[in-house]
Amino acid sequence: MRRSWVAISLSFALPSAGLFACTNPHAVDEATAASTATSATGAGGATSTSSSNASATDSAASGAAQGAGGSAASGTGGASATSTSASSSSGGGGSLPDASVPDVLCSGSYAPPQDVPVAEPALVEASGVAASKQNVDVLWLHNDSGDTARIFAVGTDGAALGELALPGVVAHDFEDIETAACPDGSGPCVWVADLGNNALNRVDLAIYAIAEPAVSKAMPLGQASASKVWTFPVTYPQGVAVDSEALLVAPDGQALWVFEKVDAASARIFGSVGPFQGGTPIALSEVATLASPGIPISKGRMITGADLHPTGERVLVRVYTGVYEYRLAQPLDIAAIAQAQRVDVALGPFSEPQGEAVAYDAAGTGVWTISEDPAASATQPLHHYACVPAP
Repeated sequence: MRRSWVAISLSFALPSAGLFACTNPHAVDEATAASTATSATGAGGATSTSSSNASATDSAASGAAQGAGGSAASGTGGASATSTSASSSSGGGGSLPDASVPDVLCSGSYAPPQDVPVAEPALVEASGVAASKQNVDVLWLHNDSGDTARIFAVGTDGAALGELALPGVVAHDFEDIETAACPDGSGPCVWVADLGNNALNRVDLAIYAIAEPAVSKAMPLGQASASKVWTFPVTYPQGVAVDSEALLVAPDGQALWVFEKVDAASARIFGSVGPFQGGTPIALSEVATLASPGIPISKGRMITGADLHPTGERVLVRVYTGVYEYRLAQPLDIAAIAQAQRVDVALGPFSEPQGEAVAYDAAGTGVWTISEDPAASATQPLHHYACVPAP
């Protein structure tokens, strides 16, 4: 959602990382953010072309703590990267990637972010980022509400590699993006969540899977159209209204999860298991509740993005005041995230005035983030957080 922003004070201790299981719904807190001083430092595919947009505003807290790699919780060790050979999933469906997918995990914490200027002038409200699984050194990004139905290819060096229009799609409020197999297993896809529902009044929520084209510096997209788009209307249990800005998709495209965006101490996680067929609604069910990470101030713990590690063993969660990693005991076991070890990736970071997007890099050992420009006038830089080996 497009938002007005206020400064916030982050002179608070980080809350506990406790997680718990719960099935009780939470009402969205619509309180307006108070203006305070900022002071902190810190470690079925459519074929026709049609697009229009809706925009909305709300008040939210700015991520204002300076990013500086969080430290890993106890129980982490090994060399700079840890290989995984897990071959089964638990609680939530989907299956693990094949041997062609990187299976390297960061064994420690993450370094302070390195800036990467972005050369795509149209990407002024970046609300989602994902690393391509088939195109080397390519990221996929999208704007928040107010843009046409399109996604952008950007090099990991910030180079503009073109845009991909989604024929037949009307963009309402794109909020997150993932890369995984297409729902029919035909190849790699980019998945986009049009789930923004700040006013809790939308009845047209949807998730799209887009056949991923080949793209590189030598072969940029220019202005291309997707060859195939699968459309999945989305419903929540009992028709409850939910705002969500965070999507996870299993590597095989046969399960997905979304995180509730709510200004509360905990947020619900909803999921569904495939196979998914274009045009057929995805009926979500509640699978877990997450104790909201971040600074416990107004809007400070709202979940605005998430990403699943290529191995399915870890989950990144972003809120307005930080980025956090959950290290699952079993791959793809999102239902048991309550028992996961949490690593604090970064506070803020301070250089991202309205940070909502987060993703693992293609290797699986680093993290990408990017912010929207609150004024919607200038492209913001990417930030990359490299792995810091455990001692």
